[in-house]
Amino acid sequence: MGLGFFTDEINMICQTYKNFQKGNARVIKRLESQSLPAFIIGSGPSITELLPFIEEHQEKAVIFRP
Repeated sequence: MGLGFFTDEINMICQTYKNFQKGNARVIKRLESQSLPAFIIGSGPSITELLPFIEEHQEKAVIFRP
């Protein structure tokens, strides 16, 4: 079962790369440049170690979570 998830993620990354490689990817709304860092929170064993850092800096960044 775990390999199925891995295969799905690899497929998603490959498709994203192909879309950007074409050079015609669309952006729905372009925002002006910001100097605010962003945390994109995914999943995996390494996230547990980073939770204290993320919590400590959550007021200083935009956080995207699934």
